[in-house]
Parts: sequence; C-alpha cells; structure tokens
Amino acid sequence: MGSSINGHAANIIEQITYSCDARDTTDLEAATKAVSAVAEPAADDYTSAALTLPAPTDTRLTVQRLCARIQVTIDSLNAGAAHLYVRCYVDTVDANHRLFDLDLQTPAAQKLSAVDLTSSSLATIYNALRDGGAHTLKFRLWVDAGDIVVSEIRVYYGIGSSGTAQVECLRISTPGEVSVSMGYTRIGTGTMADRLGNEGTLYRGAIGSNSIVALRLCQQYLSLMIYGTVTTDINYLQTLQVIVKGLGV
Repeated sequence: MGSSINGHAANIIEQITYSCDARDTTDLEAATKAVSAVAEPAADDYTSAALTLPAPTDTRLTVQRLCARIQVTIDSLNAGAAHLYVRCYVDTVDANHRLFDLDLQTPAAQKLSAVDLTSSSLATIYNALRDGGAHTLKFRLWVDAGDIVVSEIRVYYGIGSSGTAQVECLRISTPGEVSVSMGYTRIGTGTMADRLGNEGTLYRGAIGSNSIVALRLCQQYLSLMIYGTVTTDINYLQTLQVIVKGLGV
C-alpha cells in the first residue's frame, strides 16, 4: 500500500530496466564449403551454439515483435549450378520451426534476407525465441545441379523490425507519468528511426542510436516502435530504461 502526506497520495517513482541486445550465431563457415546435395539433406550442415535472448523480468514489458537477418555469401557456382537452397530452423526441423526458406541465385555475392516474427507470423518461433530460454539454429543447404561454394552462414535476431513501417516491437504497460530512454542499433546500411505510441499519439525520438521521450499521464500502455529504410536490415533494441511516476494508494 502506498503512503500519504497530509491526507494526499504520495508520488511513487519506479525504474524498469531491460537489456536485450541481439543474438548472433557468428559466421558458422570457418573457411569454404562446396554444397553438392541436390535435395534437402537429412543432417544439418551447420548448427549454432545455444543462444538466449533475455526475456523481460518485469511483467509490464512484453515483446511484441522480433526480427531476424540471414547472411549467406556465395563464392562460386559451378558445373551448371544456378540455385542454392537454404533452410534455417530453430530447435526442430519441421515447417513450424523454419525461420528462413531461401532460393539464392546467381551472381556470386553476399545474399541477405530479413523477416519479422509476431504472434501471427512465424508464431511458433516467435514464442520460442522470446521465452528467455536457450535455442539452437540449424541450417541445411542444397543445390539444383553441380556445386556452389559458400564462405558465410550467419543469422542475427533481436527485438525490433526489418521493415519500413511503424510497427509495435515492445509494449510498456504502466499508467502514470512516464519517461522512456532506449538504446538501439541496426545490422545493415539503412537509417533507423523510432516512435513511441501513447493511446493513438506518436512521439518521435532522436533518429540515430538513442532516444529519450518524456510523456505524461499514460493510462494504459506505450508502444515502442523501431524501424528503418532498408528491408534487409534489422533495427533492434539494445537497452531500455523506463521511469514511472505514479500515485500511491
């Protein structure tokens, strides 16, 4: 129960913090690999270490959107090869746990792809990666003919988005007078931006890597949005600090 001063409710100030930098498989190909299988292999070509994205410890923070980016570098296509097929799974090799399903074609180059994960898109993986547990990414590669040499297989994922739209990535459910400070960054080449939504009103922070937004009288929840200008980038949250000034009872 809150305290009172001279019969009036006293202000209660709370701080909520969250550290949630993106996870990185690192480059799983230490040198080069010639892929020659002409159907999806039965065994994994690459397996990441177990990765853990921290879940919020305060129930007033809820993750609404994750983003993931894959980087595959093709060095050469040989003996009639034209397609490199890449599938990336999370924990289990089945359709519900398939994070990426790519058909990569000529020319030889670094190939990029990014996706968002929500309760309605890639939901099984979304629920797994935000649960605070350890998860393993598995990769299987094959070609249409000949062989294709690769020198990089890498995935990043975190709390944020890969798109250019203003979409909710994290929800802050706390009434009162609220100040939000966040650090965020991107993997890629585009420009990042953020918004903080408060019951239909959008507040803009500093475009760059950090933002501070002061709000008054949040009655239900705030929607944290991080987005960018290049759809193969991921723009993701690293740190969050919320200062809440509410009234005691």
